[in-house]
Amino acid sequence: MTQEETQSTTPQVQYVGDGVQTSFSFSFQMFNEGSLKVYLGSVLQQTGYTVQTDDEITGGAVVFSTAPASGVIITLTRELDLTRTTDFASGGVLRAADLNYEFDYQMGCLQQLSAGLSRSLLLPVFENKAGIDFSLPAPEANKALVWNADGTALCCSNVDVGNLDTALQNMSETVSTLAAQAASSASASAQSAQSAASWAETAQNTLSGKANVDLSNVPSSKAILTSSWVASDYTGWYRTYSDGWIEQGGLLSSETSLSTAFNFYYPYSSRPYVFGIVGNTDLLTSDWFPQTVNFGSTLTQFNFRQENVGGFCYWYACGY
Repeated sequence: MTQEETQSTTPQVQYVGDGVQTSFSFSFQMFNEGSLKVYLGSVLQQTGYTVQTDDEITGGAVVFSTAPASGVIITLTRELDLTRTTDFASGGVLRAADLNYEFDYQMGCLQQLSAGLSRSLLLPVFENKAGIDFSLPAPEANKALVWNADGTALCCSNVDVGNLDTALQNMSETVSTLAAQAASSASASAQSAQSAASWAETAQNTLSGKANVDLSNVPSSKAILTSSWVASDYTGWYRTYSDGWIEQGGLLSSETSLSTAFNFYYPYSSRPYVFGIVGNTDLLTSDWFPQTVNFGSTLTQFNFRQENVGGFCYWYACGY
C-alpha cells in the first residue's frame, strides 16, 4: 500500500446482514492477522469466521460459517498495538520496504487514535477550558453524568435514571390525582359561589324595604324605636323613639296617703303627660279607677299622691 492509500483509507467498514450473505470485504491494510476485529452488533466475535487475503491486493474478506441474521450490523475494524515494529540499528542498512512499513504502521496508529477521538466528548476549540475539571467522578449505579451547579466539573446526578420510568409514572399519577382534586375543589367552589349568590339574592329580597342597621334609609317622618329598658322586677320600663318621643311607666305603692316625688326612668326635654290608675292592696281583685297624678311634674320627676293607704298605682308618662 502506498503512502497516499494508507493515509486516505479508513480502517473500518460496516454492513447490514440479510440472513443470506456470508462474505464481507474490507480494503484496509491489516499489518498482522490479530489486528482485524469482527463484531456482530456489539459482540466481538472470536470464532465462526475466516479471514481471506490476497497478496496482490490490500485488504481481504471475512467469511462467516453461518450468514449473520437479517438486520444485524457487521463491523470490520482494525485495532493496532501502539508500538514500534522495527528497530533500526545505528549505521545499519535502511531498507525502503522496512522504513515504509514502519511509517505505515505508525500512520495506522494515528488513524486509530483519530477515530477514537472522533467518538469522544470534546470541548469546542473556541471554548475557554480554564477552571474546568474534565476528570470523571466515581461511578454510581443508575446515576447519570451531569455538570455541577457551577458548570466547572462533572458529577453524578441525584436522580436514579435506572428507575426514571417508574418515577415519571408515579409523578404522572400524582399530577393526575392533584388535578382531579383541584377540579373537584373548583367544582365545589363554583357550587359554593352559586349558593352564596343565591343566598345573597334571597337576603337582598328579604331585606328589601327593611331598615338599615344604622337606620340611614328610614325617612325622618317615620318614628322608630331606638332604645328600651325593663326593670329586673318588672316594676318599671321605658321606650325612646327616633323622633324624640319618650314613653315610660311602672308600678308604685305607698303605705300612706302622703305625696311622694318619683324620678322618671328617662328624662324629658319638655313637660310630659302623666296618668295613673289606682287600686287597693290586692293587685288581682282590686277595683281600679283612673286618677291623674300629674301634680308638680318636671322634666325629671313627678309627684305621686296615693289616697288609699296601702294601695297601688300603675302610672304611665309620655312626651318629648
